[in-house]
Amino acid sequence: MTHSINFKGYLLKIKRIKTHSITARIDNFSGECFLTVPKNLPLSEINNYLERNFNRIEKIIKSCASYGKSNDMNSGDIVSFWGKDVSLVFKNAKRFSYKLDNDSLIIQGSKIDTPLQRAELIKHCYKIETEIKSRFYLEKWSKLTGLKPSSLAISWIKTRWGSCKFKTKSIRVNGRHAFFPEEFLSLTILHELIHLKVSNHGSEFYNLLFSYYPDYKIVSKTVEKGIKAGQYKCF
Repeated sequence: MTHSINFKGYLLKIKRIKTHSITARIDNFSGECFLTVPKNLPLSEINNYLERNFNRIEKIIKSCASYGKSNDMNSGDIVSFWGKDVSLVFKNAKRFSYKLDNDSLIIQGSKIDTPLQRAELIKHCYKIETEIKSRFYLEKWSKLTGLKPSSLAISWIKTRWGSCKFKTKSIRVNGRHAFFPEEFLSLTILHELIHLKVSNHGSEFYNLLFSYYPDYKIVSKTVEKGIKAGQYKCF
């Protein structure tokens, strides 16, 4: 359940979920600030939390203003698609679709009028692309390693490139991979597959990882340096 409250002139969204604590968050895609709170927590306790943590919350809210601007993509803007710069083209259409035509990424949808609508279409496009390529590399590395997950999920996150639940043998991959070279996604898939066998990042894990891909660190560090240097046009 979601609702909004006005606190000291700021409009905050409140998401009530199954949790034991209050957490201030920024939506990784829209840049919107919201609080996740326990389902039945009284409004008075939410206000008390905001009073105690107002300085920190205010910094998060103010950072959202600049964050959102980076997601205002329009036709003609340049964005990275699998590591190469392409020009965005938005077109009105009844159904969502996208295609790469020479150096243009054409995205069609029924809602393209606002920055958030266009950003959501880009997000959807990149998640689909990441899933298609992920399944390709999953098949490749599964044949070589003999390791296969119980499931594969694609999420739009900023904190991790991928994750593996050792107990359930499930893998999750960051949908933002489609901004960067395919090889980076390939390495992420291999990394998470090996976690199906070794849950930690100890010597056994890295010995196995490097046995399949000796240049793993070189490739991953090159891409990550490029990200920090602003080589790839992404958000």
